[in-house]
Amino acid sequence: KNVCEEDAKQLERLYNMFSSCLELLEVELFQTLRLQKMFPLQSGVHFLINVGTSEPFLGCKSQINISEVSLQKESEEINLLERDIADVHDLLFTINQKIAVQPWAAATYNETSQQDEDCKSESSTSGSTASSIDITMVEPNNKRKRWLCVVIMTFVAVLLSAAIIGVCLGLLK
Repeated sequence: KNVCEEDAKQLERLYNMFSSCLELLEVELFQTLRLQKMFPLQSGVHFLINVGTSEPFLGCKSQINISEVSLQKESEEINLLERDIADVHDLLFTINQKIAVQPWAAATYNETSQQDEDCKSESSTSGSTASSIDITMVEPNNKRKRWLCVVIMTFVAVLLSAAIIGVCLGLLK
């Protein structure tokens, strides 16, 4: 089909977003499967959170009644999740084989808002350079100031800790 260049770029962008979402879904499904295998809910006594206390009847096998149906359901859920992971992996492989768009070759997509366009047009139409302020130049200065503040606060905290430890050691001797 004949697709104009702008539509082709948008389709590439949509494809990259879709494949990224599928890859993220696959990772999350793997994480879910790992957690389900690590902490089975229906098979035996497994403490999900060990708080150091136990109920008086917890060790008694008669109080814990695990039916075979619930064990089968849990194993079926794990098998279903494994099949879903395989399906997502196959879908990703098939899409990547059919569409020859590499995510690293796609251009980044930045939408410019109407306000940014107005600022650019005002700065280009006005002759004075004092009225045009580059927003991108303000941002790195804020990052530098924050970084410098963090470094100074860390240095002060280390010095203060060393002084307190020194005073405490001096008082102990």
